Amino acid sequence: MLERAKQVVAAAMAPVPVSAALTVNEGGWLEGAGVVRVPSVRHSALTSRVEHGERGPLGVCWHWTGGVCRPGYAGVLARKIRAYDPTKDRAASWHLVISKQGWVYQSVPLDLGSWHCAVGTVRDDMNATHRVNRSLVGIELENAGRLRFLDGAWRCHPYWRPGSARPVADPDGFNKQADPRLIVDPNRSGVSPGYGAFDRYPQAQVTAAGWVLRAIVARYGLSPTRCGFLHGDFDERKEDAGPLWRNHLVEVYDRGGLDAAVLTQAGHA
Repeated sequence: MLERAKQVVAAAMAPVPVSAALTVNEGGWLEGAGVVRVPSVRHSALTSRVEHGERGPLGVCWHWTGGVCRPGYAGVLARKIRAYDPTKDRAASWHLVISKQGWVYQSVPLDLGSWHCAVGTVRDDMNATHRVNRSLVGIELENAGRLRFLDGAWRCHPYWRPGSARPVADPDGFNKQADPRLIVDPNRSGVSPGYGAFDRYPQAQVTAAGWVLRAIVARYGLSPTRCGFLHGDFDERKEDAGPLWRNHLVEVYDRGGLDAAVLTQAGHA
């Protein structure tokens, strides 16, 4: 109940959707209508450099947040990671989270690294290797991820009530109960042939992502070959941001001023 109340408050305080050009200032913060800064202490130094040796990212890695994603959820997440207690908090953060409504919350400046991808490396133009967290901008997209149709409704991960998988005398050996708290609006379900059902990305979110990418590219001169990475490209345990977002990247690249032709090579940029 408390979490739901926080989401309602966050939605009421939300900015307008990002629908026009943004800029990145000298401190690595996005500026423009629809952007809210919620600074987090969860960051590290970048090892990557851009033109003239300035500290900056090499590219972008796209994620989904998971969760039911009710209005205001993106703002709740941004506020949740402002502080960090290593005795109880998971070591996770991101630079930006983009809501389904097209609101953008920035937690970490782009000239620092964030803790968005535990594994994986990328190479710069000098063939030096950098960890993803210390070289790519981590962008979380408010999205429930993979969906499953259970007991007459679409549900998101983890799908089942906690502790409901108990051995009983049935053919499957388990008695699971679908969690009603994880039901997702059926209009949000989209099927990717060969992959399954996933939460859709609304147009406002796709548009905002394009303007965000355009601002980052303009500030740091990023190559299109490094702006289409998905989390799942680096970590085989993950599948975000999913095949539906892979399809949207063509539009995001177009708005970002990048050549989307590279996205057809080897499945990703």
